[in-house]
Amino acid sequence: MKVTPLLVEDAVESVKLRGAKLELKTAGQVGWLFLSALRTVYVKTLTQDAEIRKLWDEVAGLQERQLLMKETIESEVTQGDQMEARCTALAVRVAKQKSRQNPKVPSTVQVRALLRKQKSRQKPKMPSTVQVRALVRKQKSRQKPKIPSTVQVRALVRKENWDPYTWDGTV
Repeated sequence: MKVTPLLVEDAVESVKLRGAKLELKTAGQVGWLFLSALRTVYVKTLTQDAEIRKLWDEVAGLQERQLLMKETIESEVTQGDQMEARCTALAVRVAKQKSRQNPKVPSTVQVRALLRKQKSRQKPKMPSTVQVRALVRKQKSRQKPKIPSTVQVRALVRKENWDPYTWDGTV
């Protein structure tokens, strides 16, 4: 049975007082009604407190998981930056190899100087793929060399049958 303050008030009003003994009996009944209502509210409060504690524990667990996911993402970004640096180094090596075959291709020193110049302006950790592509395009527009883009290099290196020693230079 659900006990509400209105039910308790109705029960108190319905009790008629007749004489001293009935008055004591009625007061006792009213007291029990109030105690019953108080107990019901107390039990409900304890239940809600337990639910709140459980939800706070759940929130704390979710915050820990969020922090772990954030650290994982940062780690993945760092690995991506390292892989980008490796690809840039590979592009420089390919350009160096091509410069031996085609003297119009900029040397490694020239590419690195351009990268340093670009880096000193923007001060990033590592040159991004977009920056490397822009530098390569700039060199292409001046001398029209055949330097493959980093995307082409990645696609070439991912092939199973690619061998750098027998590679004929086509991308």
